[in-house]
Amino acid sequence: MKEATENQAILVAGFGTTHEDAYQKSVGALKNDVRAAYPNCAVFSCCTSGMVRCALQKRGKAVCSPEEALARIAAEGFARAAVLSTHLTAGFEFEKLQAALADASPRFTDIRLSRPLLDTSADREAVLRAVLAGNPLNEGEGLLMMGHGTARPSNGAYPACNALIAQKGLGPAFVATVEAEPGLPEALKFFREKGVSSLLLAPFLLVAGEHAHEDLAGEGESWLNEARAAGFAARARLKGLGEYGAVRALYLRHLEDAL
Repeated sequence: MKEATENQAILVAGFGTTHEDAYQKSVGALKNDVRAAYPNCAVFSCCTSGMVRCALQKRGKAVCSPEEALARIAAEGFARAAVLSTHLTAGFEFEKLQAALADASPRFTDIRLSRPLLDTSADREAVLRAVLAGNPLNEGEGLLMMGHGTARPSNGAYPACNALIAQKGLGPAFVATVEAEPGLPEALKFFREKGVSSLLLAPFLLVAGEHAHEDLAGEGESWLNEARAAGFAARARLKGLGEYGAVRALYLRHLEDAL
């Protein structure tokens, strides 16, 4: 691991979640890995989602925005800051983080931002292999992964994942998104055409939080129930990407690249 420079702070930045147990299993584990890799650096964290921050504040838990975290880091006398983005793509939340860094840059002699998790083809393949290895399938079963999606051009990372699955022979597996394309209908069509009638649903999200508990496997209009209604035998496993050691190792490589 590349040694960080003197007077260096590391900020672990992500969307955030209201599910504390899932947070500790994923982001908490990643922060511990960062501390172990860079024992001489101070490690901070922040949440880019105002909605999540407000929800946590109502519970009495104060969580920093990127602006607040960077101001605190500067106030504590750190001249250099490296920001580890846990965002999967360069969507709206990543852009908010970039803007916060630009505003804070005059306070630092050096400030750097890591790439999103799914930035390159190699990154995407590493993440896909980690999820596939961590979710063994029953005979004849397919893996349906739920990503978030974004209206930004970086949403192309998700269809690129599916292209990699086909190219590398990693199927039957498919990545669909909650808020963009491809969606659940495209995923179910894919599995039908492959002759797959049984599915394991898993989050393609850093944290198995609200989307995983409600949209993926909730009791209402969830993907799990929609898949069953469409004739598939379906089960779900709620394990966020941050719970896979190989994914956390990839985040550390992105941090090392930034440093």
